[in-house]
Amino acid sequence: MNDKLFNQYIKALKNNDIPLINRFSELFLSNIEPNELIQRIKRFQFLDLLSLEDNKLKCEIEKILVHNNICNIINSYSVFQKGTRFYRVRLLDNQTIPNENLKDISDFWNPPVEYVRKYGRLNKPHESLLYTTFNPHTAIYEAHISTNELFVIFIYETKKDVKVPWIGSPTNYEHHNITNPKAICNHEILKNFLIDEFTRKVPQGQEQLYRITEHIAKEYFVAPESVGWRYPSIKDNGADNICFSSNNLNQNLDLVGGIVGTLCENEIFELEYVIKGGEVGNGIIYKDEEGLALFGLMFPEFNHV
Repeated sequence: MNDKLFNQYIKALKNNDIPLINRFSELFLSNIEPNELIQRIKRFQFLDLLSLEDNKLKCEIEKILVHNNICNIINSYSVFQKGTRFYRVRLLDNQTIPNENLKDISDFWNPPVEYVRKYGRLNKPHESLLYTTFNPHTAIYEAHISTNELFVIFIYETKKDVKVPWIGSPTNYEHHNITNPKAICNHEILKNFLIDEFTRKVPQGQEQLYRITEHIAKEYFVAPESVGWRYPSIKDNGADNICFSSNNLNQNLDLVGGIVGTLCENEIFELEYVIKGGEVGNGIIYKDEEGLALFGLMFPEFNHV
């Protein structure tokens, strides 16, 4: 690639000119042989990823996602309007109602950094992020809740329109004015690689493997004014998760409240009590008339019988 073309690409990046960036991506993707790209991915998958040093791992990822110093991912974003709701589930330690795990307002948000000791899908050790989903059922799957276990569903709501990069998103090539067959083929190969990595099952004790997705998200999926990332769910096929950065979290999200319940058979949960956002320790028993009225008012999206 000549210097003039490279400088034009760098200028597009600085100006966050998404249409121009994507046209460059098409050009670069069309110059890669699909079989070569597939072989790079296979080679990566056979590496001893657990033992690789951080810098070596980053170089191996770059060999797949970057060509001639240019990232080949076509940019896609999700914009969530003010009032969009997100859900997070946490297993409770005991059956006490009201529960002693929900005494402080901080119990309803992302965990304190001192409790984050290992890599997660998008976080480093001692980095606290807020992992959420679009619906409570996906949140229950992601939290590995078993039958008869007591848990709490936290409900958050956006205070304003928010934007996040969408990892592994369906790509509307016509919308992006991308028509080159080889470029489209190669981008689908890259997208499948991303989906495979973000839905990789990581056994307990091998959390170092999360370095892959943590690095990919923060190196290749960043955007001005972004508040986090959207990525595929490992537990709920076809669903996505939203991970919010802890930066300015309270400026982007409101805590609507929490619902404490027990998972029953057939993936139905029996509600115990509800908590109004900010009124920690004042959970209202759901079976009471007041609790029933509060539940219907606060959480109309739940069709609980």
